[in-house]
Amino acid sequence: MNINWPSIADETTKLLQDLIRFDTTNPPGNEHACVQYIADLLKKEGIDSVTYESQPTRANLVARLKGNGAKKPFIMMGHVDVVPVEADKWTHLPFGAEIHDGYLYGRGTLDMKGCDAVEIMVFILLKRLGIPLARDLILEINADEEMGGLLGAGWMVQHHPELVQAEYGLTESGGRPFPMLGKQFYVVQTAEKGQARFTLRTRGAPGHASRPHKDNAILKLAAALQKLGASELPLHVTNTMRRFVETVAAHVGAEGKELQGLLDANKFAQTLQALKMPEFQKNVIHSQFHNSIGPTILRAGSKINVIPSVAECDVDCRVVPGQRAADVEREVRAVLGDSVEIDFKPDTPGIESEPDSPLFEIIKQVIKRHTPNENLVVVPYLQVGATDARHNTKLGTKIYGFTPTLAPIEEFSRIHGHDERIRLSDIDFGVRVLFDVVKEFCAA
Repeated sequence: MNINWPSIADETTKLLQDLIRFDTTNPPGNEHACVQYIADLLKKEGIDSVTYESQPTRANLVARLKGNGAKKPFIMMGHVDVVPVEADKWTHLPFGAEIHDGYLYGRGTLDMKGCDAVEIMVFILLKRLGIPLARDLILEINADEEMGGLLGAGWMVQHHPELVQAEYGLTESGGRPFPMLGKQFYVVQTAEKGQARFTLRTRGAPGHASRPHKDNAILKLAAALQKLGASELPLHVTNTMRRFVETVAAHVGAEGKELQGLLDANKFAQTLQALKMPEFQKNVIHSQFHNSIGPTILRAGSKINVIPSVAECDVDCRVVPGQRAADVEREVRAVLGDSVEIDFKPDTPGIESEPDSPLFEIIKQVIKRHTPNENLVVVPYLQVGATDARHNTKLGTKIYGFTPTLAPIEEFSRIHGHDERIRLSDIDFGVRVLFDVVKEFCAA
């Protein structure tokens, strides 16, 4: 099969630039124009698509390449909304899609319009080349992922499940090198945490601030947060992270035995502290094994000379697959007792797709072919954030996070940050790898 890959990389880069230049900041989203651009692009390639607005300007697109029906459908998922920017803190225009020194800059290059562009190009390539498919191949581009997906993937699952029903699928996250104990591994997201967000509330006696007293709601809240922050919540070992630790341990020599301590509640803290890796990486590993507690918003008082009777803190809690809000409440109560009120918002469970599958095996084979290190080990991985996969898995779809790249792990700190960017070489790598994975998994 003769494919001019440099030309395809240029075409994908141009597509990504066009997507970046649509300001789809969410809120408010305004994804319709960007989604219509994709629909028009597909139409030029002879591909029909349907677009649904969950609300005015909030558009979702589905396109399908028909297979022979021998196997169940496969889906590639993306979203085109992006988080807000602080434009004055960017080196290059966040929606300018400028190229400098081998990088394309812009909000969404990593999360996740870069992946959208690669998925769309793979979809188009399979159509252009007329490759026979054993499965229907579905492309789903959604709105609203950055605000929970209720107007995007969640809305499609609720209102048009027949259009996005699939056996397997791929979406953002995962698909990148991961340094561990001096060796490089390659992670594929097979699980992600859910949400069990809640509000902590304390009450006290109001009064004049010139006569301070100990029954102060703010002081009570501060003490509760300090106690909670200093506590170690229970360890939760998922199948994904057990496989991750055991696979890494088997390939790092003598240090592998110590690494197994991450699977033991009595050894976890000591093992993590002893690991030779950056602190941000240790923070990720800690979150992968625990229900994480992240206080983010404080509310108390309305006037500087009045002691308030109520103080509140909103907590972003991410739960390990298998855990729910009731489990978190038990863990928090074990630390704080009845000294605070706890109000949970509706929770969203985490998800996990087992790595033992034909799709995972094909990903491993393709990665080994396309990376300079033929001994690179592909490992399953739990994502501590969330993706739209949490909606489509309700239909029984086994979804992995796989956005193939060779970018160093430090680059991903730019997600939701300033000067988000993607290397042009990774656009090229991404489209080549994803094409092979999808073709080999779906071809007749």
